[in-house]
Amino acid sequence: MKGGNFIEEVETLSVEETAKILNVFPHSIRIGLRNGRFPFGVAVKREKSKHWNYLIIKSKLEKFVASETEKNTKEFN
Repeated sequence: MKGGNFIEEVETLSVEETAKILNVFPHSIRIGLRNGRFPFGVAVKREKSKHWNYLIIKSKLEKFVASETEKNTKEFN
C-alpha cells in the first residue's frame, strides 16, 4: 500500500481521569496496570529508574466499562 498512514491516532486518558471514571483511587489504577489486571492499558517501568509510565487507551476503557456494566446487570436480574 502506497502513501497510506498506517499509524492511527489513539485517544488516551490519564491515570487520574481513569480513576474518576471507575470511581477508584488513582493508586488502584497504577497497581492494576503494573500487575496486568486491566485490559485497557499498560504500565512500563523506565530502565534504571523507579518511575513508571502509564498508557490507558480510552476506547479499551469504554469497552471494559460496558462489559463490566453488562456483567453486573446480569447478576442482578
